[in-house]
Amino acid sequence: MYREHHQALERYVRRRVDDDSAADLVAEIFAVAWRRIHDVPRADARLWLFGVGRNVVANHLRGSGRAYRLIEKVAANTVTQADDHAAAMAVYLTENHPPGNGPAEILAAMADLVRDRVLGPARRAALLRVLAEVPGLIYRGGTTDRAGRRGEAFMPPNRHGGLASERTLIVDPVTGRLLDTEILLLEKGRLDVRTPCVYQYEIHTVSEFADP
Repeated sequence: MYREHHQALERYVRRRVDDDSAADLVAEIFAVAWRRIHDVPRADARLWLFGVGRNVVANHLRGSGRAYRLIEKVAANTVTQADDHAAAMAVYLTENHPPGNGPAEILAAMADLVRDRVLGPARRAALLRVLAEVPGLIYRGGTTDRAGRRGEAFMPPNRHGGLASERTLIVDPVTGRLLDTEILLLEKGRLDVRTPCVYQYEIHTVSEFADP
């Protein structure tokens, strides 16, 4: 029943969001449809399906807008100088992290950077501004990391290869520091695990220079 509407629905979504987000949103729309299969009116299945599509797209756009506004606010609080090196930071993050792997790769690059470097306020602000431009970034709301600290959670659409997963990044809303990154495995493939499950996480508690 849904196959005949798939192309029309995909065109509808692609007119409203970026290409990186479109495929994930179409998949989400059909996932909702299958979960509510018994609610579908046979006479108006197409209208019902597009109604679901409008809601999913609207929620995505609201979430993306909230994410951008919140990150910009945190970045402004983090540093007051005008030159925050955001352009240079965006280029640096692509080293060893091909942009073609999708938006989740940018968060992986950020996690690697924070693990390896001590970032001052200007570079933390630059990192946040790059995060704000991640295509399809979703704000997941306030949360608590695994060290019990309050933070704001962000998640990009995942277009990376391999098993389906979701990467979440948690940021301190006051200092702009990266607190935690987690990867949630959504499908197990040949792994002997129950999904969904957290299969990787990192918490960042201290970032400082050591004496030589």
